[in-house]
Amino acid sequence: MTYPQEKVAPDLQAQLAAMGPTQYLPLRHLTSVTLTAPDEHLIATSDVLVLTSPFALTVYLGHLRNLAPQATVAVLSQKMATKLTNAGVQRLVVAPQENQASLQRVLQDYPGGTIMTWLRGNLTVAHAMDQLPKLQMVQVYQNTWSKAQTQLVADQLAAPITRILVTSPASFQRLQQVIQLVPAKFGQITYYVLGKSTLEIIRDTHQSVIGPTQMKAVLRQMLQKMCRDEAESR
Repeated sequence: MTYPQEKVAPDLQAQLAAMGPTQYLPLRHLTSVTLTAPDEHLIATSDVLVLTSPFALTVYLGHLRNLAPQATVAVLSQKMATKLTNAGVQRLVVAPQENQASLQRVLQDYPGGTIMTWLRGNLTVAHAMDQLPKLQMVQVYQNTWSKAQTQLVADQLAAPITRILVTSPASFQRLQQVIQLVPAKFGQITYYVLGKSTLEIIRDTHQSVIGPTQMKAVLRQMLQKMCRDEAESR
């Protein structure tokens, strides 16, 4: 799966291990970026800060929260909200469902003069947030990957691989580069995804892909679905 092992709950790791060897390969290198003075000013004067990725949340807690202590923080999931609450952040808005469209519908009801800033990465896809006409955007982290890292992943893969959880369009594209290097390590693949954008990209390639039926606890939902499908196939 293109997801860090340490971010998968122990009970889910155990379920996956019971099905067979599981390989955790995030296919990304995430680093915070140095903000410009205008970006810092924009964050400092914002009424709402929008976070749609776990790493943006990490950057916010580590570097940015003191810039805008007055701001409400809007997030995609209860898991993200819990992390913020545990860190002492009190002004929170949580999307009813774990997707941008759900959060966008909540935020569009704010008064017209509300200053909203989306803290995002260089590869973040705007599925629905760009429908907020006054939403400002600040890049707070960089998502990179190299040919050398692709080769390293290809070399360490254990075959055969038939079920893959893909967490973003960028991860899917990087995975295709790995598959081109070692196609013999992959069988007939079924992909499992967490959201609409990755689902649509894989469908466009005419490959088998399964997405969540409910937009809550999507990571748990899809990992359990992957385990059930594997058990039923035996």
